[in-house]
Amino acid sequence: MPVLMSVSTPPPSNEKAEATLLAALFPPQSVNPAALGVQPHHFADPVNGMIFRVAMLHAEQGRPIAVLGLAADLQAELEEVGGTPYLHQLSMLEPRFLPKMAESVRDAWTRRQLIDLGERLRRVGEELVQGAFGFTSRAPAPEQAAAAMKALEEAAAEAGSIVNRMGGEAHS
Repeated sequence: MPVLMSVSTPPPSNEKAEATLLAALFPPQSVNPAALGVQPHHFADPVNGMIFRVAMLHAEQGRPIAVLGLAADLQAELEEVGGTPYLHQLSMLEPRFLPKMAESVRDAWTRRQLIDLGERLRRVGEELVQGAFGFTSRAPAPEQAAAAMKALEEAAAEAGSIVNRMGGEAHS
């Protein structure tokens, strides 16, 4: 029987995969960020996402992706993770298994999206039950059912959007 985690438990950390992808951007590898198949929003750590976003801009502008250039553009954001030394640490890592690491980062992002959707569905269910017992709504049952159906349709549309983004971003 599978072990169920609490809904409030986030998926396992992906710090190593995120750091590996960022390390690949620096010389001597100097991998173009677009070639990794991930987007800034895929990163669980917002600072890593910002680093990746700025690295993408540097690459698009034909600028080198270097510690000092990124540090200058991200000065305030880097302070919360230790400043420029954080970028130096990343640049010293040996990036390996890049396709697997990119897949891992995308997968973790998808799981976070699904957890958010599950939380939303849980809230819809709670509201439906509370309303049916008359605790939160005095509306007639058909109105409650219609409101619940609308919320579920919106959640289903969101689930479809997640699935479409998974397919569309898997190889972008």
